Amino acid sequence: MPKKDIVVGTPSDQPQNHAEEHHGDEHHHADVMIMLHEKQFSVNKEAHLVAHITHDGKPLTKAKVHFEVWQGNGKHEFIEASEKQAGQYEAVTSFQEKGTYSVKTHVETEQLHEHQVEQITVH
Repeated sequence: MPKKDIVVGTPSDQPQNHAEEHHGDEHHHADVMIMLHEKQFSVNKEAHLVAHITHDGKPLTKAKVHFEVWQGNGKHEFIEASEKQAGQYEAVTSFQEKGTYSVKTHVETEQLHEHQVEQITVH
């Protein structure tokens, strides 16, 4: 994805020599697609969160993946996922209440760190 510099405040307050700037915690943003397989779940039943992840059109393998799940302003739960097959990561959980939840899928490798938020519904 292209990166853009956005200046907040007076542009003259910003350093002019961008080549000397150092970004220690910079993330590489590549062509990464993250798709949750299911978005409908049942309350108090085992729920399989499955994400299909591709990088440059190919299944992304050997990534560290976890799901961050929360409802409204509630507590965020972090669930580690395991790779079931090339580019497919799964974690098992259950939902104690009906409603709409947010699921942020975090994907990390040595070269990238991506995340995406999607909504799921629990009936």
